[in-house]
Amino acid sequence: MGTILKKVAKELDRSMPQVAINWVFGKPEIGAAILGATNLSQLQNNRKALDFSIPEPL
Repeated sequence: MGTILKKVAKELDRSMPQVAINWVFGKPEIGAAILGATNLSQLQNNRKALDFSIPEPL
């Protein structure tokens, strides 16, 4: 899974955590996600995960 995640992140010019968070939030069968951040930079990076869509073929 890590290799696929890395490839998709590179194609979308996003970080791997952003792609993973976006994927989870795009799955209606997943009712909740718990995110963590230990500093403001991580929180801001997590927030950017909701600013794009992962194309269906990916």
